Formats: sequence, structure tokens, C-alpha cells
Amino acid sequence: MGEVERDPPTRVLLNNEELANLDKSQFLQHWAKQECYISWLESQLSSAQIALAPVREFEEKLKHSISSECGRRESFLLMRLNTKEQEIQDLLVQIHELKALQSGSSTSLRSSLLDPAVNVLIQHLRGELDKSKLALEETQNELSAWKFTPDSNTGKRLMAKCRLLYQENEELGRMISSGRLAKLEGDLALQRNFSEEMKKSQSELDEFLLELDEDVEGMQSTIYFLQQQLRQTRDQLSAVQKENELLRNTDVHTDGVTQMEPHLPENLVDMDNSLNQRGDMDESSYLQQNATDLPSIVGDRYYQYGFPLKKKINWSMGNNVILSSSKRKKVKLVGDYPGKPQIFPGWSQTISSILSDESHRHFFC
Repeated sequence: MGEVERDPPTRVLLNNEELANLDKSQFLQHWAKQECYISWLESQLSSAQIALAPVREFEEKLKHSISSECGRRESFLLMRLNTKEQEIQDLLVQIHELKALQSGSSTSLRSSLLDPAVNVLIQHLRGELDKSKLALEETQNELSAWKFTPDSNTGKRLMAKCRLLYQENEELGRMISSGRLAKLEGDLALQRNFSEEMKKSQSELDEFLLELDEDVEGMQSTIYFLQQQLRQTRDQLSAVQKENELLRNTDVHTDGVTQMEPHLPENLVDMDNSLNQRGDMDESSYLQQNATDLPSIVGDRYYQYGFPLKKKINWSMGNNVILSSSKRKKVKLVGDYPGKPQIFPGWSQTISSILSDESHRHFFC
């Protein structure tokens, strides 16, 4: 450590002229310097070799690993090359077979197509292929079902889909139940309204039938009474006409006729005068003037249901009948009178017979 480092020796370089001019002492001196320089170089070389020993070891190891890796890659590539060559050979064989099949004659192809045995074999193979496909599909489904777990992705998706479908089903059920309930309530309300209307119409119909029965009874009695009055009036009219004819044929003096007139009713004298003036007697006017036995009616009663008449009859407390026109009015007779008949069958025929008589149609038309 106390020694001072010396400068490294330098190399002695002499050209040919200097070497020729050197003497023995100078030559020896330069030789010694050169020897020192060589020994220094050798020492430097030995120290460098010692320092490069681990580097050389690492280099050797690296070379060994690289060589082993290259050997493995080479063997792998050789294996792939062999595999590719084998595939190429197989493809070449298939190509040769296809070429051989394509180069076959048309007769062989036709025979192969028309051969029943080949056809049966092909059908059998197709059936087996379909069966194998079905079996494969079933096995795949079973395998997927066997692999199904709630933690798997498929299981999670299926569970989410099931929950969604369950919620939709509940919503649809609520909608259907609410709609059905509203429909049933509406139908029930309609049925109730219909029942109320039917009850109301039934009650109105019952009232109408009761009033109709009463009207029929009253009209039946009235018609019978009017028929009796009409028959009596006809008898009286025929008797008066016969007397008038007898008087005309015998040419009795007017004094004798005037003597007979006080014995006749006043209304018959008027009727005879009208016959002399017109030559004919109006039965309707006569009936209006002689309807003395009609029943007394307590006022006029017009209502909705009754016997339909085109003219209403205004009954008074007196002995006269007054007819007035009115459209589609109904009349009901009220009250009892002497000789009121009971209801008898066949009253509709009686009404039709009276209505068929032209001379009395003004009562009911």
C-alpha cells in the first residue's frame, strides 16, 4: 500500500534505420524494456483470464441451455412435420381414390345407383344415422341437465328466466281475475236491471189484463143492451112502416089520420113526417132519439187500456145519446142498470155481427 504505482511499461518500436544504428548497450537496454513490457502484458493477461472465468462459465451454461432448447424445438418441429406429411399422404390417398372413382365408367355408376342391394344398404345406413343423431342429442341434453347447477351460468340464466316468467304469470293472473270480476259484476247489474224491467212489465201487463177484463165485461154488457134496443127499435120501425103503407094504400082522409096521431107517440109522428119528406127512415137518427133506456153513467172515463173505438160516446144523465168524433179514444162503461146481462161466451161473434151492419157502424167506427 505504501508503494507508489508505477507507470505501465511501453512497447519499444524501432524502425530499420534505428535498429542498424544501435550499438550493443542500447540494444540491450531496449531489449530489457521490451522484456518488461512483455512480462507486464503476461501479468495483465493472467489477471484478465482469472476475471473472465465466471463469464466463461456463464457462457458455457448459456450455450448448453440454448442447445437443449434448440434440440427440443427441433424435435417438436420434426414431429409436426411428420404429422403434416402423414396428413398430406392421407389426403393424397383420398385424392387418388376420388380420382379413381371419378374415372370409373358410367355403367358402373349406373349399376351402383340402380342396384337394390346398394339402395337397401343406403337406407339402412340413413336409418342408423338418424338413430345415432337422436341418441347423441339425448345424451347431450342429459349431460347438460346433469351439469346444471344453481351456481353455473346456465343455471343462473334459467333461474332468472323462471323468476321473470313467474312474475309475468302472476301479473296475468291478477289482470284476468280483475277483468273477470268486473265482467261478472257488470253482468250481474245487467241481470238485475233486466229482472226489474221484467217485473215492471209483468205488473203492467197484469194491470192491463185486469182492466181489459173489466172493459170486455162492460163492453159485452153494453153491446148486449144496445143489441136489445136495436132489435126493439127495428120492430117499432117495421110496425110504423107497415102502418104508413096501410094508410097510403087505403087513401084514408087526412082527418082520420089526424085522429090516429094523438094515439101515437110524439116521436112516431115526427118519424112519419120525416118518412113522408125523405121516403126513407134513418135508423141511426131514430135510435138517437129513442134511446131512452140506456144506463146512467157516472161521468166519462177515458183510460189507456179498453175496447178501441174511433168515436167516443159521451154519456149524460138524460135520455139522449150524443156522438162526437175523436181519434183512437177508449171508453169504459161504469155502473149497474136493470136487466144487465152476465158475461156469456161468444161475445166476439156478437161484436163482429154488429160491426158488420152498415146501419149501426157509426156507433163503433
